[in-house]
Amino acid sequence: MDISSDFHGRFLTSIDGWQLVSGLDVDAAELSLPPAMGVYANTGLRAAIEALEANFLSVANWLGGPWFWPVARAFARAHPPSEGRLFLYGDGFPDFLATLEHGNLGRCASELAWVDWMCMRAHAAADHLPLSATHLAELPAEVLLDTRLQVAPSAQWRKSPDYALVALWRAARMGQMGSEFSAQPGCGVLVTRPDDAVLVNEVPLASLSLLDALAAGLELGAAAEQAMRLTPSHETFDLQQAIGALLDGGALSALQEPIR
Repeated sequence: MDISSDFHGRFLTSIDGWQLVSGLDVDAAELSLPPAMGVYANTGLRAAIEALEANFLSVANWLGGPWFWPVARAFARAHPPSEGRLFLYGDGFPDFLATLEHGNLGRCASELAWVDWMCMRAHAAADHLPLSATHLAELPAEVLLDTRLQVAPSAQWRKSPDYALVALWRAARMGQMGSEFSAQPGCGVLVTRPDDAVLVNEVPLASLSLLDALAAGLELGAAAEQAMRLTPSHETFDLQQAIGALLDGGALSALQEPIR
């Protein structure tokens, strides 16, 4: 390799320390860099790790630095950012955490990361005017079940494990790590941004089933029937409760009345 190409490769690698640049299959930290390049060494990798720490604060607090930084470093090396803006960096991080060898630790960190990720997506989503119960009540009864309810662009949802995930996530975000796992029947986690603030709420599983059906474009009546079919036999599907949780969380927006 001539001197110019060697210098160019080393310079790029010192800036973009997690990648293999110009065929140099080495870590930037292992290179013998000139002093002038030293300031750039691992800058890109460190920026990616710090972005993960900021974007997944509950995970960073829950795991602690000695655990989080090696995991974040491994993820950043395997999945370097595709753009300079790191505001939404971390796509795939929850699934990556689930593969950690320490089973329960990885699964819990993954669930916390999913809530953080949903919050990030909700924060970056388009604004919307939330649908209220009052707006819904103004619809004529004869067209209500044939009406399509628009899912808000900020709405993110996921089934919770059998412990109080939202309570654990809130404690972790605040750095309160003395919290214990509280057993809790399965429910849903709903993340929305009806105004400026992102909201994280627990909702019945029936609300998630209804939301899935509405997001698929079904009218309210058909969506309710689908959600009812998915309700376990030992439970009762309550449409008013299911849709009420969605309205309270700001998960619905504009109405689309049927074309007659």
